[in-house]
Amino acid sequence: MISQILTILGVLIGALTSYLSTSAAERARHRRTLATRWDERKLDTYIEYATCVKEDGVPPSGVAAISA
Repeated sequence: MISQILTILGVLIGALTSYLSTSAAERARHRRTLATRWDERKLDTYIEYATCVKEDGVPPSGVAAISA
């Protein structure tokens, strides 16, 4: 009887450990995905700003007012 309880306890501990490690890995993967998306949007914004400055020759007045 004791050996059966220990076996079931071992299986439950193994299942819990597996669940927790998988959950942590998935959360980390999701955070990396969100960070990558943010970096892509930021890069697109920088490219768009650089294109506008290149076309107009001067930065927009809003940017100059903030930095002044």
